[in-house]
Amino acid sequence: MPVPVITGPFSACVAFAANTYTTQQGMTGYLWTVSAGGTITAGAGTNVIVVAWNTTGSQTVSGKYTVTDGCQDFPATVFPVTVNPIPGTPSLTGPSAVCKGTIKTYATDPGKTTYSWAVTGGTIISGAGTYRIGVLWNSDGTGSIGINYANEFGCFALTQANMNITVNPLPAPTITGATPVCLNSAGSLYATEGGQENYIWSVSPGGTVTSGGTINDDFVVVTWHSAGAQSVSVNYPNPFGCFAVTTTVFPVTVDPLPVPVPTIAGIAAVCAPSTGNMYTTEAGMNGYTWSVSAGGTIVGSSTGSSIAVTWNNSGLQWVKVNYSNASGCMAATPANMNVTVSSLPSAPGIISGAIQVITGQTGVGYSVSPIANATGHSWSLPAGATLVSGNGTNSIVVDFSVNAVSGDISVHGINACGNGVESQALNIQVIPAIVSLENVSMGSGQNSCFNAAQTIYIAGNGTTFSVQSGGSAMMIAGHNILYRPSTHIASGAYMHGYITTNGQYCVFTSLTFYRG
Repeated sequence: MPVPVITGPFSACVAFAANTYTTQQGMTGYLWTVSAGGTITAGAGTNVIVVAWNTTGSQTVSGKYTVTDGCQDFPATVFPVTVNPIPGTPSLTGPSAVCKGTIKTYATDPGKTTYSWAVTGGTIISGAGTYRIGVLWNSDGTGSIGINYANEFGCFALTQANMNITVNPLPAPTITGATPVCLNSAGSLYATEGGQENYIWSVSPGGTVTSGGTINDDFVVVTWHSAGAQSVSVNYPNPFGCFAVTTTVFPVTVDPLPVPVPTIAGIAAVCAPSTGNMYTTEAGMNGYTWSVSAGGTIVGSSTGSSIAVTWNNSGLQWVKVNYSNASGCMAATPANMNVTVSSLPSAPGIISGAIQVITGQTGVGYSVSPIANATGHSWSLPAGATLVSGNGTNSIVVDFSVNAVSGDISVHGINACGNGVESQALNIQVIPAIVSLENVSMGSGQNSCFNAAQTIYIAGNGTTFSVQSGGSAMMIAGHNILYRPSTHIASGAYMHGYITTNGQYCVFTSLTFYRG
């Protein structure tokens, strides 16, 4: 008669109901008993029972059955079982509200075995099988995390620890702005969504923030000082405090400035007014931009590599040009060429000096006020007159030869631009000199025509003379007296003389003779 053989777990965990014990099948009258620490929950009367152990410690399972001939196995087979304690519900720590795409750490009690983690809405990326794990939350919405573990007896807690997780969505920052841009261009604006808080802006080393870019600004203004690939980046948290996992990067292409930089060739010293003055810069560029100072006018096209300028006003003037390269970038600074524009000398003033001279007279001075814009003065004289000093200046000394004739004296200014206008002519009357006084009778007389010490002026053509005293005209031999107060040629300290004046003899003292 076969002896019942019982199989099942020798070591069990308290409070677990799924402990199965088995004996031979095909028998009848199966009779199972368990010690007081357990309860048969299923299978009584069969060859397989399920026992729930309620008490820790040493327990037993006994079983017998009746064989086919009706004989009963006796005594029953006793199967010893050690019932071990189970751990309490595990602890579970970690954030219950997270941002999608972030990695968070969760922990339970250390020193246990067979840690069993369960996660929904995320992925365990580190620590699986240990008391601490890292979870990447990759689905926004509601997730969960659970933990159970076994003690040193291999018994799991009856209830695992669970935590519901709120997985918040992430913001998706965008950036709009200028690209491509030109090197050294200021005021390049870049913007992201408004109404957020704690903006985090960054600009690649080739740029400098000149405005905005703080935690309160939804924009940044950049000056790009390095050519090539540059970038602007931004991130910010949403109302849940979640930042985008990856900062938004806006690529910026910074184009170089034109090479070569602009230069200007042309006439640097001109006269005004003058036309057709050409100025040129490098050919083959784009977007030529020419300008001239107010004293000049561009004639014709100003969109090519050269221009023609009419200079209207004198003084320091200028020509400027800039152009762009194939990327549309202009040089940082336009080329500048200074032009000195000179004007013709101004009109002279009135010439001052003697208007009546005699032949052979020397050292006669003439002058005019200095002529504006003139570097020199050019004089014109009557025939027979010679400029003896002051040539090129505004004050000259002239000698009149014995062959000099009446004519005009004039002057004009000169400079690098040419001759200025001629002055108003000063008409000079050249009178022949008295060559002899033989026709004037000198001697004693009784009648005095004038008071003593009077000055008598004598004028004539060398053969016929007339006299004048004190500005009163007299007739001598039918000739009018010519009054010449400024050209005396000789005088005596005391002279007696007479001149026939209508049959009257005149006696003079301190007589002075003048050329007429």
